[in-house]
Amino acid sequence: MITDTGENMNTKTKETLDKILGQAKESVKVLELLQHEAVSRAKSVVANLPNEKIAEAFRKMGFATRAEVEALEQKVETLAEEVATLTSKLQQKKSPKDRTKDQESSI
Repeated sequence: MITDTGENMNTKTKETLDKILGQAKESVKVLELLQHEAVSRAKSVVANLPNEKIAEAFRKMGFATRAEVEALEQKVETLAEEVATLTSKLQQKKSPKDRTKDQESSI
């Protein structure tokens, strides 16, 4: 009974972490897509403006900078590493019998 509860908690924790990681990755994809679309539109409109004016306009419109996108990518990588670490820890905590069940169910 206690083992079942622990397994349920481990499964729920892994599912939650996987969901968070998926959401973070999806957010980065959306940001990259929005940034790409915005830059494409902006290039056609402001081809002759000085770089400072373009950068100022982007800031006012709230577009993500390259540094912001790179920071988000780094956060996603960090979250992926944390999920892998936690998953590994969960697997180590399971009894050999439980690991055998998991391996059989994945076949």
